[in-house]
Amino acid sequence: MDQIRTALISRLLAASPNKQKDIIDRIVNKSSKRKLGVKRLDYDKNGKWSKELIVDTLRRVLLEHEKLSIPLLRKLRREDPKNYPAPTTIVNRFGSWEEAKKEVSGRARPLYLNILGKIQGVEYFLRLYHQGKVSTRALYFEARRKYPEAVPPYQKLLDVFGTFTNFKRIAKVDSSVEQINSLIRLVDDLGGLWPKRSQCKSRGIDIVFLDKKMGSRKELRDTVYELRSVFKNT
Repeated sequence: MDQIRTALISRLLAASPNKQKDIIDRIVNKSSKRKLGVKRLDYDKNGKWSKELIVDTLRRVLLEHEKLSIPLLRKLRREDPKNYPAPTTIVNRFGSWEEAKKEVSGRARPLYLNILGKIQGVEYFLRLYHQGKVSTRALYFEARRKYPEAVPPYQKLLDVFGTFTNFKRIAKVDSSVEQINSLIRLVDDLGGLWPKRSQCKSRGIDIVFLDKKMGSRKELRDTVYELRSVFKNT
C-alpha cells in the first residue's frame, strides 16, 4: 500500500484514540450519519425461523461481536426483534443452545489475534481496506469468516469509525491523497470558492476521477470543505 499520507491522515494516525474519533467526526458530515439497518431476513414458507436462517443470523452475530451468548442475543432481539430469533426458538429448533453453537462454528469464539492492541487502529483498517479489498460490509464479513486471525471483529471497526460508511469515506480520502491535497490548496487559493474544471486541469487535478472516487460531486465538495475545517481546527 502506498504509504503517502495527507496531513490529515498523518494527524489521524498520530492522535490518541479519543482524538481520532474527534477528527473522524469532523471529516464525516454528522447530518448524514445514521445507523445502518440490517435487511430483514425472510422466514421460511411457514412463517417461522428455520434452522438455516438461525445459523446465518448467529454467524453474523459472531462475526460482528466476536462472541455468541444468550444475554447478547436477548439484547439484540430487544433492539431489533424482527431480525433476531428468541433464544427459546433456537432451543426448540436445535434441542439446546450448545447444539446451536456447534452448528454455527463449533466454538463460541473465533480465533483473533489482538492486532489492534499493538498498532494504530485507523492505519490497520486502512491497510485492510486497500489490501484486503473489503469495500463493502458483505466483503468485510466474508474476510472475517475466512481470516478470523487477521480481520478484527466488525464491532472493532465500528469502535474506530462509528459506521462502515465513515470507514469507506476515510479510506477513499486516503487512496487519493495527492489529488485531494491539491484540490484543497486550490480552494484555499480561491478564497474558499469551488474551482471550475479548467482551473482544476491547470493544477493537474482530475476532478472527474475524484467525483467518481468519492461517489458524487456533492460528496467530494463536502469532504474537501470539511477537511479544510479540520486543518484549521487541529
